[in-house]
Amino acid sequence: MKILILGATGACGEQITRKAITNGHQVTAFVRNAGKLSQDLAPKVQVIEGSITDEETLRGAVRGQAVIISALGPPGPGYKSWNDTYRGVFPSFYTLLLRVMRECGVRRVFAMTTVSVYAEQDQRSVARAALTGLVWAFGRPAYKEFVEIGNTFQSHGKDIEWTVYRVGAITDGDEGKPSAGYVGQKGSGLRITRKCMAIWLVEQAEAFPLEWVRQMPYISST
Repeated sequence: MKILILGATGACGEQITRKAITNGHQVTAFVRNAGKLSQDLAPKVQVIEGSITDEETLRGAVRGQAVIISALGPPGPGYKSWNDTYRGVFPSFYTLLLRVMRECGVRRVFAMTTVSVYAEQDQRSVARAALTGLVWAFGRPAYKEFVEIGNTFQSHGKDIEWTVYRVGAITDGDEGKPSAGYVGQKGSGLRITRKCMAIWLVEQAEAFPLEWVRQMPYISST
């Protein structure tokens, strides 16, 4: 299967790329700086270098793909360095991506956001409230970006088979077993390892029939 990975040079994107390669998929990595891609991965993937505002390069990366997996998003509290001002960088990118996908006939995409985004099926969670409060207090622009990522797919992706996966604290360490559902449900935790995230995403990319279409599951490690 042809899989396009957005953010392959990041810590999460690298693990997703590794898992996709291990499972035998043909991987394209769309990156801002090809030099940051791990040296052992570069020969195993097609690398396309471009920015998230470069429509033509993005279109070339999207064309012919079966699935797109994105690990892009603001880096959390550090995003406050942008003068505490919301700029809508990632919602704007996803609006563009959805249009390009539509034009290229690509229908399946996974995009990351956080527990800052609420779903109707979520249950009350003190831990979630505390984590969201910290992001709001120390990285308000990032909080707004993550919330608007969810809104963007709901508003602009009505004919696209999207899944916006929500995460809590992201950690390194052992793979663990991925759990998908809604916040506060039995079996859900506060954290997810990067390797566990990669396992879930690649398994979902392979799944047939499709699961979690136009939904926002919360994923965690168990």
